Amino acid sequence: MIAWVLWVVGGLSCLLIAYEDIRSRTVSVVWLVAFGLAGLGFQLAYSQPLWDIAWNLVLLGFIIGIILLFYRLKGQKVMDRALGWGDVVMLIGLAMWFDTAGFLGFYVVSTLLISFIFLTLRAFKRIPKDYPIPLAGFMAIMWLIYFPLNRFLFPNFLVL
Repeated sequence: MIAWVLWVVGGLSCLLIAYEDIRSRTVSVVWLVAFGLAGLGFQLAYSQPLWDIAWNLVLLGFIIGIILLFYRLKGQKVMDRALGWGDVVMLIGLAMWFDTAGFLGFYVVSTLLISFIFLTLRAFKRIPKDYPIPLAGFMAIMWLIYFPLNRFLFPNFLVL
């Protein structure tokens, strides 16, 4: 029962994150923290080992480190341009919801889908070329689709 309440809190948080990020490119820290804490509670309610969250955070740190290094080598600044702090906090919150295989699967699949959708919208000139991807908002939408499928309907759905 508590797991369902936490899932609802996560879902409502994601709806608000998606709305704010896509609409105004800013996200309230309250929704991001609520999402992450609900994920931590969800993992604890299912008696999942906290090692999964630790490994997810290590994996996320590695991914963000590679991105920062790539942009530094190009001589460009990434934070607050291509990747915002809200995006980073959203990714940390997402790390709380999954075991490591699920997180990796979610990250890869959602990143590829978001890139495809965004590039398609740009190709059809539905959004300006210089408009940055609202990553936190799109990740929230992907979580709303992926997480129920992975956890409740089809265990290990799209896990690599």
